[in-house]
Amino acid sequence: MHWDWDLRVIFYPKSHPVLGMPDCVVNGCVRGARFGRPLCMGCEAIWKKSGQSIEDFIKVAKGRMLGVRQQPCQVPECQRPWKTSSVALCDAHHRQRVDTLRLPLEEFLRHPAVKPRESLGECEVEVCYRQR
Repeated sequence: MHWDWDLRVIFYPKSHPVLGMPDCVVNGCVRGARFGRPLCMGCEAIWKKSGQSIEDFIKVAKGRMLGVRQQPCQVPECQRPWKTSSVALCDAHHRQRVDTLRLPLEEFLRHPAVKPRESLGECEVEVCYRQR
């Protein structure tokens, strides 16, 4: 164990039998898996919806997990998380759809002015794994 005075966070070894958390086995996923399970909660939820065997899922899954309840924006290849489940677009695309183009979602997604946005990066809080 080690305490970081600047962050005011205690860090446990991943292998600690009670407080540790091993890495999720999905390629590129940076979240921790619960002991006895190979996947983090986000990857596990997506695996269950996929209908695949866990072995097949692990082979093809990419670490695009955005954190619990964070999902990607519905604009193809947009790297930002959606604003809410009812909006299904990142904040920038939501504003573009509602304030600028004023289109229903299906038409908005096909509009030529709609381009994917770059990620704003990870949250800067050291222990947070969510996207900004």
